[in-house]
Amino acid sequence: MAAAIRGQGIIYQPEFIVAEALANGELISLSLDHPPLEPGGLYVLFSPDRRLSLKVRAMIDYLVEVFSAEIQE
Repeated sequence: MAAAIRGQGIIYQPEFIVAEALANGELISLSLDHPPLEPGGLYVLFSPDRRLSLKVRAMIDYLVEVFSAEIQE
């Protein structure tokens, strides 16, 4: 994304990654000949037979909070 912002090329990224750069005018959106692909979700995989560390549990809780808020907007 940094290279595209500096004018060194075109990138194809999910909107949630480039949303801020699009909003502040650092990047512009180009029309495609087909609709853009949107990610189907975010998945966290962990072994069910092991106890999660507090760091991993905190990260999972944070991701749920952030992405749940985005979906509701």
